[in-house]
Amino acid sequence: MTALPYRYLLAGSLVATLILTTIFVRPAHPDLWAQAVFDWLHVPVFGLIAVSVFLMSPSRWDWRIRMLVAAMTAALLGFLTEAVQTLQRARSASVHDILNDMLGATAFLSLLIALTPGLSVSRHLRTLLLILSAGLVGWSLTPPAKIFMAYVERYRQVPSIAPVSSRNSRLFFDLENTIVRYLDGPEPGAVEPEFLFGVDGSASIDFHDPWPNWSDSDLLILDISNMESTPLSVTLRIHDREHLRGDQPGSDRFRSRLTIPPGRHALTFAMQEIESAPDSRGMDLTRIDGLVIYRSSQDSGRRFRIHDIRLE
Repeated sequence: MTALPYRYLLAGSLVATLILTTIFVRPAHPDLWAQAVFDWLHVPVFGLIAVSVFLMSPSRWDWRIRMLVAAMTAALLGFLTEAVQTLQRARSASVHDILNDMLGATAFLSLLIALTPGLSVSRHLRTLLLILSAGLVGWSLTPPAKIFMAYVERYRQVPSIAPVSSRNSRLFFDLENTIVRYLDGPEPGAVEPEFLFGVDGSASIDFHDPWPNWSDSDLLILDISNMESTPLSVTLRIHDREHLRGDQPGSDRFRSRLTIPPGRHALTFAMQEIESAPDSRGMDLTRIDGLVIYRSSQDSGRRFRIHDIRLE
C-alpha cells in the first residue's frame, strides 16, 4: 500500500483541528471585543481549511475544479459546524459566521491561486485575484475595526461608564421589546437616545461591557428623563463578572426598583450600597460586567431618555 504524501496528512490534520476548534472553543468571557475577534477568526480558519482541501486534491485536476471543490467543501463544513453548535448549551448558529467562512475561503483560495507557480493562470488574472483577496480580507476587518473605534470613544468618555452620547454606543447595549431613536444632544455632534418600551411583556435595556473599574468612585449617577405624564417604573440591576460564573441567584447582584416622576432626574446610588448588595460576598467593583434597566410594572410610562450613566 502506497504511503500517503506528507502534505495530505498535514493538511488533513490541520482541517480536523480547525473544525474541532471552531465547534468547541469559544471566548472564556464573550465581551464585545472578544466576540468580535472570535467571529473574525472564522475568516482565516476556513481560509486555511479551503487551502488545505485544495492542496489535498489531485494535482492533475484543473485548478478551477480544485478551487471549486475546496470552496464547496469549506461552505459545507461551515454549515455543519454551525448546525452542530445548535446542539450545544450556550451556543447558537449564525448566518454571519457562515458568510465569514465563505469570505475566508474565497480570499485565501484567491491568494493561493495568484501566488502558486505552474498553474495556467494569466498575469492579469493573478493580479485580479490578489486585489480580490486583499479586498475581502479588508472588508472582513470592518466590524472589528468599528468595535475598536467604539471602545476608544468609550474610554475617552470616562467617567461616563456606559456612554450613550453617540451612535457608536449602540454597540454597547442590547434591547428586548424596546425601540430606540436618536435625538440631537446639547453639544454639536452629540446625540441622546430616546427609548420606548413595548406595550406588553417584559422590556429591558442591557448595557454590556461598561467601564469595569468603579472602585475609586463614591456614586453612580443615572441621568434620566421620563417623557410621559405618568410615573416610570423601572428596575436597575448591576452585576460583576463573578456573578456570571455558574448559576447564581438573583440575590447575588445589586437591584433597585425605581419610580421616576415626569421630567429629568439625576438618580444617585452609593457605591457602598452596590458593593454590599450580593448576599454572600462583596461585589467586585474592579470587574463590573453589566447594567440592566427593565420595566417593573405594566402600568408605568414607556418613553424615556437616558442622558448619562456616570461615576463620581
